[in-house]
Amino acid sequence: MHDNTPLILLVDDEPELTAVFGDKLGSSGFRVARAESGKDALALAREERPDAVLLDLRMPEMDGAAFLDVFRKDPDFKDIPVAILTSFHEYEGEKVDDQYVSKIGANVLFEKGMDLSELVRRVRALIAGS
Repeated sequence: MHDNTPLILLVDDEPELTAVFGDKLGSSGFRVARAESGKDALALAREERPDAVLLDLRMPEMDGAAFLDVFRKDPDFKDIPVAILTSFHEYEGEKVDDQYVSKIGANVLFEKGMDLSELVRRVRALIAGS
């Protein structure tokens, strides 16, 4: 059993990004689990049950939308907040905005280029709002 430190599941196939974001979240009082695909993220989520998920859209094996389709059908995960983490303004012909994020089952949209202290603030707000 873990302490009450929130666990963030960081799902992205860019190791540099997960290293930078993961280190910042880790030094800001979060536990961080990392996955490089939606498929790996589902396995990790079942094992660890995260408090929030930061999810890239474009990944190998299973993209963010496909991950969410499976994730949201699992009753254990329906209340876990998910932020889409992207630098794209369009994905598979659709505009990536709050409406798109909501449609695919996520809670909020985070830009990959955001300031790291802003990332921490928004992750805290995401968890607090769940």
